[in-house]
Amino acid sequence: MVIWIYMIIAIYASPRWHSYRMEKGQRIIRNFKRHSDGTFTHDFTRYLDKMKAKDFVEWLASTKREG
Repeated sequence: MVIWIYMIIAIYASPRWHSYRMEKGQRIIRNFKRHSDGTFTHDFTRYLDKMKAKDFVEWLASTKREG
């Protein structure tokens, strides 16, 4: 049992484990950034689609009045 504890401590203290945890943390940060960028892009695209629809309805209403 004591040997297992020492092995676990040795693994967690190793530079390789530390670099793995750092890489994992950086991946998480990149994924959050990708998510926030994607959310912004999605929201902005929805806004532009609504504006295009509004412009189309206004154009359609103005052409019906003229014709």
